[in-house]
Amino acid sequence: ILLKGVLAVAVMYLLINLSFLAVLTPSEMSGSELVAQDAISGVFGSAAGTVVVGASLLILISSLNVNFLGLPRVAYGLASHGLAPKAFSKIDGRGTPRNALYFIAAWIGLLAVSGSFSQIIGLMMMIAIPLDMMVLLGFFRLRLKRPDLHRPFRVFGYPWIPMITILLYLAILIILVTTQTRTAIYGSLVIGGLIVAGMINSRRQKI
Repeated sequence: ILLKGVLAVAVMYLLINLSFLAVLTPSEMSGSELVAQDAISGVFGSAAGTVVVGASLLILISSLNVNFLGLPRVAYGLASHGLAPKAFSKIDGRGTPRNALYFIAAWIGLLAVSGSFSQIIGLMMMIAIPLDMMVLLGFFRLRLKRPDLHRPFRVFGYPWIPMITILLYLAILIILVTTQTRTAIYGSLVIGGLIVAGMINSRRQKI
């Protein structure tokens, strides 16, 4: 079911981009702040483009809601295992990790006023992609270090799909570094801070 869902999303994504290319040129798409609005406006008029903007705002609000619900609880889980500041593990009378919620809200607000949408996306990609690569590299490390482990679930297409994914991630990172160097530096600093914090917490747990 999960694989079918991923394939369905991939097909929809490709079809949407093909429809954009049927209306706009690649240069027009690269210079557009909202490609969907420009594409719809070119076919159905400016009023339809305004509707797309409104729909995009609704989608953005729903996405923010998901982040406000999920991310504080991720921070809470990390703090409960000593992998994040202990303050994030505190919950209020309703069971809400309020400190973590305030931190995530402040972080999202800071990102919202820090730059353009493309810069924010670039920053999040610079943070998320290396973390995903660490997970994929962990597959290979576990196979080498712990071949005796019981594995009730196996990675589909191993080792080729993880290897191809890592190579694609590297290509995206190279593009980001060459096109958004400042954003790449900020993202690298965040990743470096997370690694240092993880090492410090790991040493504390051993002590």
